[in-house]
Amino acid sequence: MEYLEGQPLVRFARTAARSGAKLEAPLAARIVADALAGLHYAHELRDYDGKSLQIIHRDVSPHNIFVTYDGVVKLMDFGIAKATSSAAQTDVGVVKGKLAYMSPEQVMGETIDRRADIFSMGIVLWELLTSERLFNTAVAASVIHKLASLPIPRVSEKVPDVDPGLDAIVAKALERSAANRYQTAQEMRAALEEYVERSGMRVRPEDEIGRAHV
Repeated sequence: MEYLEGQPLVRFARTAARSGAKLEAPLAARIVADALAGLHYAHELRDYDGKSLQIIHRDVSPHNIFVTYDGVVKLMDFGIAKATSSAAQTDVGVVKGKLAYMSPEQVMGETIDRRADIFSMGIVLWELLTSERLFNTAVAASVIHKLASLPIPRVSEKVPDVDPGLDAIVAKALERSAANRYQTAQEMRAALEEYVERSGMRVRPEDEIGRAHV
């Protein structure tokens, strides 16, 4: 395995929260954009015959995004990832992953595709920007109810001065219907890259990202 020296994003975010400091929005967007690059690579993997493996991570969360001390972002732990070539397919109705970061279709045990991972990445970004948890998993039924029937709060409801464009990006990733979300991780990444560039903040891995969690 590759040796990585750094911290998981969940610890990165908790350290910032304890110190009373919020991650700057362009920095949060940069981290998620880099994680989306890894996710898109996995989604696009093909076998030797060129057939798509249709890999779905199914456990995208701050626990499985790793930030090295030199600012490189890695998407980790494909332990429950699903591929069409897998001999052991997960049956419909069987739920795997962290409840707090699941898409509506994943929570309901329905058939999922790459767009479920995009919803999960939307939750990660929502939480980085608000310094709050989107879903409290103390009561599982409450999470399922919120995902199934209640509007998902926008970042702007928690952070009124958030950039409207960034707010819209997160909201699109968190659309209840998969058809209304970004259709690929690359599409969401491109939107975040455009926002970071427009923000005027130059986010270089070795500087801002690496230094932020030392």
